[in-house]
Amino acid sequence: MAGHQCRLQDLNYVVQRHSYSPYNRRKWIYSRFSYCISLPFDQPSGKGSHIAKRLYDRGGYVVRIIDIESIPPTDTICHEFLCGNLCDISTCIAAARGATMILHFAANMGGMGTIHGDNDAEIYAQNHTMTRNILKAASLPGSTVTRFFFASSACIYPQRLQNEEDVSLKESDVFAFDGSLPSPQGFYGLEKLNSELLVAQYADRFEVRIARFHNIYGPGGSWNNGREKAPAALLRKALTCRHLSDRSLKLPSFEIWGDGTQRRSFLFIDDAVDALLKLRAQSRST
Repeated sequence: MAGHQCRLQDLNYVVQRHSYSPYNRRKWIYSRFSYCISLPFDQPSGKGSHIAKRLYDRGGYVVRIIDIESIPPTDTICHEFLCGNLCDISTCIAAARGATMILHFAANMGGMGTIHGDNDAEIYAQNHTMTRNILKAASLPGSTVTRFFFASSACIYPQRLQNEEDVSLKESDVFAFDGSLPSPQGFYGLEKLNSELLVAQYADRFEVRIARFHNIYGPGGSWNNGREKAPAALLRKALTCRHLSDRSLKLPSFEIWGDGTQRRSFLFIDDAVDALLKLRAQSRST
């Protein structure tokens, strides 16, 4: 693309990673002296918090966190904490002020029991509003933003490509060569795909990076609120059954979705952060 570059990276096999819920409109801002990185992010213990911690520990950064919840993070991972909703454009303007890079993780998401037919359209509207707002704030006259990262999802891939036992997805698999329309998984996947296209349209204003996260696991992930992923959910169920079996001679059973033959790739959160920081530093267009 002319001007700045747009680079997309699929993080399924770049190391292996987790799917921490980009949960309700949160935002982090990192600044290094005159160098600022702003991050609308997932949840206090999700990808955004791990990256914030990494940058904070490196030193030379001023880290500002903006979260929809008023409770500051318990770990020392930031210098400033603000409470705000990224669906409010004024929050995004305040968060992007002085930033040179935005890492956008914010989204309302969760497992199969959290996003369903009764709320997926509303979640689509919330998530897309956050992305539109932060893009607008980043591109206002006088903006100092030069790079923009968007956290996408494996949900943008067609379901039909994920039915084989072992699947290796490519960035190009989203758009079929036979001319058929993309078929992402539900409204959540559709919003991620549409936001990818929207973010790419801003590549003439700042450099764009996009990563599609697949299944991230590790410390700090959700485990008991309906937004947890398969590893945490299975561990929680197994530990609960063990606790109950201590009180009974009968060993309880618990449900595992699917027929037991399904296979998935997972990525540890530290590896995801390593890959993301390398992608952030890349300047070559693809």
